[in-house]
Amino acid sequence: MRGAEIIDQIKWSYDIHPESRREIEDAILRLDAKAHGGNRRPRLNSVSAFARLEAYIKRKGSARKAAMALGISESFLSDIRNARRPIPPGFAVQSGLSA
Repeated sequence: MRGAEIIDQIKWSYDIHPESRREIEDAILRLDAKAHGGNRRPRLNSVSAFARLEAYIKRKGSARKAAMALGISESFLSDIRNARRPIPPGFAVQSGLSA
């Protein structure tokens, strides 16, 4: 079983901190890459994407400023943050969220 499959099988507690979950998932993916001799960067999973999105917003100072920098509306960014819309494919690269 590969790292991504292991991550998919984990039953996370509802109260785990997103940053802790991201660190655990990243560690699993690093171990998987090391065990299988891969030098590819791990794919960005949704938990990592949302954690990086929150960090991006924090760096910009506010959701409004982050939305303006990305060229999207604040309501669209809010929908992404609240999982009402998926993260668009090009958005991860544009915002620096890609792994």
